[in-house]
Amino acid sequence: MSQRIHVVGAAGSGKTYVAAGLAAALSTDHHELDRVAMRRSDDHTTVTLVPWPERRAAVAEIAARPDWVTEGIYLGWTEPLFAAADLIVWLDIPWWQATWRVISRHVQKSLRGENEWKGIRLLLRFLWSTRRYYLGPGGIPSQEHEDAATDHRMTVAALMPYAGKVVRFRHGRDIVSNIASRTI
Repeated sequence: MSQRIHVVGAAGSGKTYVAAGLAAALSTDHHELDRVAMRRSDDHTTVTLVPWPERRAAVAEIAARPDWVTEGIYLGWTEPLFAAADLIVWLDIPWWQATWRVISRHVQKSLRGENEWKGIRLLLRFLWSTRRYYLGPGGIPSQEHEDAATDHRMTVAALMPYAGKVVRFRHGRDIVSNIASRTI
């Protein structure tokens, strides 16, 4: 049986954790869409966006595979994944929980010397964008992330055509085991 799962949600919602757990449970590949969308310099000081056609081609190649688990906040160029997915997992957790996760992850990675996004300024900027997603006003996506879901309403609109295959989780408890038991 083909298993293609796309995990979507705001920053700090647990997308990477859930997708990695599902990929392990299903013995399939896990694709972080941040790695498709952005290139980091070797010293991690500069991030550039991969051109839209390259991103679209990469996700079309992933979508054509018989099984995969993908995750990201991106809309637009990721439409082939939404269309090809057997299941779309929407992690729609409360803002306070996402904020706690972002801060906790930032501190833990910094203490281990593994944080790609070093510094309090980047953390605060990231938290502000997360707040905007959950609490509005959202509005027009910034040019650097023209295809990211900048607010909750954009995510709802993008998921509407696929409502029959969307599973929405409001709380992080037991997501991986719940989905794995549905798909295996």
